[in-house]
Amino acid sequence: MNFTDFRKNTSFGKFLCSFLLNRLGDSVDVLTMSWLIYLLSGSAAVSALAMGINYIPSIVIQPLAGAWVERMHKKKVLILMDLGRFLLVMLILALYLGKVLAPYMLLCITFAVSTLEAFRSPATNGVLPRLLKEEEYEYGTSMLQGGGRIMELAGTGLAGVLIAWLGIYGALLVDASCFLIAVLLILPLGLQEELQSQQAESYGKTLKEGISFLRDSRRLLLLILLCGLLNAMLTPMQALQSALVKDIYQKGGETLSFMGAALSGGMLLGAFLYPFLAKRVAIDKALLLCGILNGGFYLVLAGCALISQNIFFYPVLGFSSLVFGVSIGFLNTALAVMIMKAIPIHYMSRETGLANALCLAAVPATSFLVSAAARLVKVPALLTASGILFLLIMAVLKVSGKLNELLPDDSKAGRNEEKWN
Repeated sequence: MNFTDFRKNTSFGKFLCSFLLNRLGDSVDVLTMSWLIYLLSGSAAVSALAMGINYIPSIVIQPLAGAWVERMHKKKVLILMDLGRFLLVMLILALYLGKVLAPYMLLCITFAVSTLEAFRSPATNGVLPRLLKEEEYEYGTSMLQGGGRIMELAGTGLAGVLIAWLGIYGALLVDASCFLIAVLLILPLGLQEELQSQQAESYGKTLKEGISFLRDSRRLLLLILLCGLLNAMLTPMQALQSALVKDIYQKGGETLSFMGAALSGGMLLGAFLYPFLAKRVAIDKALLLCGILNGGFYLVLAGCALISQNIFFYPVLGFSSLVFGVSIGFLNTALAVMIMKAIPIHYMSRETGLANALCLAAVPATSFLVSAAARLVKVPALLTASGILFLLIMAVLKVSGKLNELLPDDSKAGRNEEKWN
């Protein structure tokens, strides 16, 4: 399997374009809604509340939505969810034009948009194995992860430009257009879906089977644990970044932008490099190396506080952020591919709904711990402790043999044979 052969999959190409437009729309949506809620309320607390509300459907509703989506035509779900988001954004525009939009209305509509996304995500995961052969998973997931990241970055920048040039009206129109065009790209997509046996099952039975499968699958549980750990690894840096730059480094917003650019570039590179590196490096070794790099990054962040000269400070900070981004991008793509391979196609939507919620739950949990710890210790000490903790966790996973459980059966057999000889 090579990239030239993969390009012949035109059905996936259409799906990819629709997915990328969704990510672009989501990214424009986040910044536009954040700006709009602050414009209406004038309160940073309400803006923070809006951000928190966006997480609720992904954590609470998505596990339940996955079982429902499993019993439905995935293509229809994608179309209905994108069409619903288009209509909701247009509703916001109409209310804003009519000068009747209030903060509580926007919060409710934002919650509804996030709820539709909670249904769309399991449908997306359910469609992928119907469009890709197993040998295409690496390339397909790499393009989704890397391309999605590009669209998120582009959307963040585009939203600011749209608000500045066209105002809220123009930004909302572009946001809505992304969802509508995504629907038009999905409409001609041909999917082979067998739903006869699943339609006869009750929703409760479908959900119960999904939970039972997850409980009995050691490999899938381990992958979810690693995904949660990946989210936990990102959270301290995201939570403490502003305080670190402003109060510890004594730098301004340009340093935050510099770190963000290096990190984002690294994540793109890591996602796109995955299918090529996966063929050459054993996954347990790759995961261990990435975990070590991630833990080491926090130690470097703490150590940068000791570098006073910019000629040394920025190269160290930029290179370490780039390497951290490559590691995160590689890990994110690798775990997504392995989760897809670990789930049978007829369980895909319900299991990924459960998995996504469990993985995402690590973000607020870690944020709470970091927030509590930040009241007791200084930021450099907290970053150092985080780095050491992540390194210890990776050491435990390696020594206990948990990482070896992720190896394909043939790789395990080959290693055992070499060791025996």
